[in-house]
Amino acid sequence: MYYTNIFNDNFVEDVFNELFGGTTDRSCGCETDKRPAPPKRVAQMKTDLIEKEKAYTFEIELPGFDKSEVKIELKDNYLTVSAEHPENKEEKGPDGKFLRRERHYGMRQRSYYVGENVNKEAIKASFNNGVLTIDVPKPEPKEDEKVTIAID
Repeated sequence: MYYTNIFNDNFVEDVFNELFGGTTDRSCGCETDKRPAPPKRVAQMKTDLIEKEKAYTFEIELPGFDKSEVKIELKDNYLTVSAEHPENKEEKGPDGKFLRRERHYGMRQRSYYVGENVNKEAIKASFNNGVLTIDVPKPEPKEDEKVTIAID
């Protein structure tokens, strides 16, 4: 079973780097440890879309966020949800020094196309237990205009 190494010694990583052409060169007695930066993790917003009789309901998971960190905008027929954790650069916690920090800091954002003719004032949102719920009313069906064309 693989466990995360919390002590920042890179024994396993170094062994695999040396075996498979990594960047650590120990043959000359010097270490040229120029590892590339780890890939940036893009946190996704898991979303359930529910169609009801008169509205669409979006249920978006935002675990660990507060209501004050979430923003919803409607622009150009797109509903954009963004949430941001401010980065905490403190080296010590309340009870001691951090050895490893795995909590996500930064911004998440996702846009949803909601169509034209949406009643902007009727959109409702609530946030409870890390789940953002947005109710977007269905647009009223437009009646096709009937145009009579005169024949010359």
